[in-house]
Amino acid sequence: MKKLIIPGFAGIGKTTLAKINPKNVIDMEIRNYKYSNYKPEYTLQEWYSMEHILNENFLPKYIENVKNEIENGTHKIIFVWLTIEVLEILSNENIEYLVATWNNEEDGIKNYLDNLYIERGNPIDWRKKVLDYLDVINNYIKENKIDHIILSKNENIELKLKEMKWL
Repeated sequence: MKKLIIPGFAGIGKTTLAKINPKNVIDMEIRNYKYSNYKPEYTLQEWYSMEHILNENFLPKYIENVKNEIENGTHKIIFVWLTIEVLEILSNENIEYLVATWNNEEDGIKNYLDNLYIERGNPIDWRKKVLDYLDVINNYIKENKIDHIILSKNENIELKLKEMKWL
């Protein structure tokens, strides 16, 4: 089965799509690997109100599990963490992927995203860091000519994947 690996930006609808289509879609959430005290049942409010205990060397284990899902898993769409480091690892491992991100040149997109993140319960320091990272990741994608999907306000990854006939 052909699989689509999507490093996706915050708020595109990765987790939502995985919840409504668990047979075909998996969100390889990074927090399970990055933090020793993370539990999926935590709400965002609970998670952001507690101390986070970092796992050392979490990224190799995360990538190992992503590769295992690609090779042995049953999901045809695999969402992964979107960082430059992960993109470089995927490229070095010759894993094809398609980045899904927001149109950072669209008027009002950062206000739109900030409101989305507020509704989700993300704290201000996280929101600022993520909104600043949007320009960084989009510049990296352009400079390195990486295949990508660009979302505008009021779009989500489910719509784009349906257009592409993956759903």
